[in-house]
Amino acid sequence: MLLVGYTDNVLTGRAFAIRGGYSTDANQEFLALGAANVGAGLFQGFPVSSSGSRTAIGESAGARTQLRSLVAVVCVVIVLLFLRPVLADFPIPALGAIVIYAATRLVDVHGFRRLARFRRSELLLAVVTLAGVLVFDILKGIVIAVVISAAEMLRRVARPHDAIQGHVAGLACMTSTIIRRLG
Repeated sequence: MLLVGYTDNVLTGRAFAIRGGYSTDANQEFLALGAANVGAGLFQGFPVSSSGSRTAIGESAGARTQLRSLVAVVCVVIVLLFLRPVLADFPIPALGAIVIYAATRLVDVHGFRRLARFRRSELLLAVVTLAGVLVFDILKGIVIAVVISAAEMLRRVARPHDAIQGHVAGLACMTSTIIRRLG
């Protein structure tokens, strides 16, 4: 659960930081998540994590601060106390459409393109992870990603690059040529 909660927090934070033009610190995210969960544990609360869909909905509504969370709490309390009969008749597909809309805002197509330019194996890992999460579940999808990532790393370690250094006519310095092993 720690792995899922932490990766969800960090990836959600990173995705929205890139869109907003600022950066996040994964260590600070981990520290904040740990502190929040220690507090929840001391007061017998629920485990704390982030919600990518709520963050996406807040961003698309124009929210810029955490005040939106307080406004959301007030709205939820009002709906629960006074508007329950209206909400009971609200169509479930409409609620599903809101969640799907929020989820599509979390997909970073530009990031997939960057991975394709950087290394095809990284793109394949991202696509397989996405498919694993969608088909099997979040935890199983992450386990699939970890296994494939470890296998890819072992493949690269088992077949390292060689460098040959030498003089080239017309150049005042030594140069290196990287050669990929064929066997």
